Amino acid sequence: MNKLKTSVIAGVLTTVGTVGLVGVSAHAATTTSTDPQSDLISKIAKKFNLKSDEVKQVFDDAHKEREAERSAKLSENLQKKVDDGTITADQKTKLEAKFKELKTKHEAEREANKSSKPDRAAMKQKMESERAELKAWATQNGIDLDRVMPAPAMGMGMHRGPDDNQ
Repeated sequence: MNKLKTSVIAGVLTTVGTVGLVGVSAHAATTTSTDPQSDLISKIAKKFNLKSDEVKQVFDDAHKEREAERSAKLSENLQKKVDDGTITADQKTKLEAKFKELKTKHEAEREANKSSKPDRAAMKQKMESERAELKAWATQNGIDLDRVMPAPAMGMGMHRGPDDNQ
């Protein structure tokens, strides 16, 4: 891909990031498409005369970078909890494994549900159930999640790390 196309895609991604998920959610609610990202990729490719697969690759790469940053931040924040005596090193390892398991499960569910419209009420109920299961798991492992993860992080789909309130 030449430098101009790379610059255009980077600029578009910056703009899309600035608009945020609210714009994507609003767009998804007004279209019949069940995959708003795919629709957005197609529109960007068409608007800037790019190949859809190249635009999708940029999106995928950016997603992988964000996931790596989140994972590193989670590990860093859990290490702080080990250092201050809130959790043990073994509990940190268990938490990291549990969050990785949940992330993998959520990605598989998201992929399986790409072709269907999400039922918000069912999603909310499922999140509450998963939150309760996570708290029970933590209690079984001697982990006080309220001390490890602040409530806002728990309410954000459990993908944020402890003390990551940005």
